[in-house]
Amino acid sequence: MNDLEHVTILANHLSPTKQLQLVKYLLGRLSQRSLNKKEHVSLRGSWKIDFPEDFNLDQALQEIRDGWKKEMDVDV
Repeated sequence: MNDLEHVTILANHLSPTKQLQLVKYLLGRLSQRSLNKKEHVSLRGSWKIDFPEDFNLDQALQEIRDGWKKEMDVDV
């Protein structure tokens, strides 16, 4: 179960009024966060946490290309 599914299940246990309060709270936080966001975020920095240090990008891209070739039945 991912985070969104978990939150959705929990929210379904709230009354409609409480659900609306939650939505307003989240929207307020997101709006405020986007107004306060002044720093440039490096893509390398934000992606670094999702991939291990020894991640082989060339190998991953080759696997993707091979999969596309099989689906398209094309020799490249």
